Amino acid sequence: MPPSHSGDTLESAAAYVSAGSGPSRSVSKYETEAVAERAERYQIEHQFLMEWARQNNKLGAELPPDQKGGAEHSVFFDEASQRWIKATRPPGFGEVKILHDGKVVPSLATPSEYLERLILSNDIFHDDIRIEKIVPTHDGLAIVTSQSNIVGEPATSDQIESAMRQLGFEKVADESFYSASRKILVTDLGSRNAAFSMGHVLPFDAMVQPSTPEFIFSLKLSG
Repeated sequence: MPPSHSGDTLESAAAYVSAGSGPSRSVSKYETEAVAERAERYQIEHQFLMEWARQNNKLGAELPPDQKGGAEHSVFFDEASQRWIKATRPPGFGEVKILHDGKVVPSLATPSEYLERLILSNDIFHDDIRIEKIVPTHDGLAIVTSQSNIVGEPATSDQIESAMRQLGFEKVADESFYSASRKILVTDLGSRNAAFSMGHVLPFDAMVQPSTPEFIFSLKLSG
């Protein structure tokens, strides 16, 4: 059993789930982890996510309706709270970039990788993503979160690139940005995932993960 973590936040869930899959892992897991090892870690983290939900009264019975979903999430807008409710689509927990056969390719994220993505998004983009519940389905668990509604126009590519430079990120590929000081990679950041509001670019649904200069080099080679 992993150590107990108080609270029902993203950070609490991530700490519990990560502890379940063994010693703390470095960002190199995206580059060196074997397929079988990754599959085993997914299963272990899936089990510990369920345990965390039970311990923190976050085990939900039903998924929210899907009004405006995409490949990663079902999406519902709650008028009362003015928040977007998002649920991952089992068996995946969103996507992550990994290195496979020398190329950077998308892969289904594990629970801890998805939770880490949300925590980093809150930190970098000052978002307020909250974990609402964990819902069991026939295909696996779904993580349900919420975040505030953003009112604005779709941000242009130039606006996004300028905003990311101000945050210390350089463009390394199409819709992809890297901060060497933070060792953070942001991908899938285009106009569909960023709003321009009151002079500010407000990203949402971008993929965020720890990374290394070596991984970025492979990303550039992958085109």
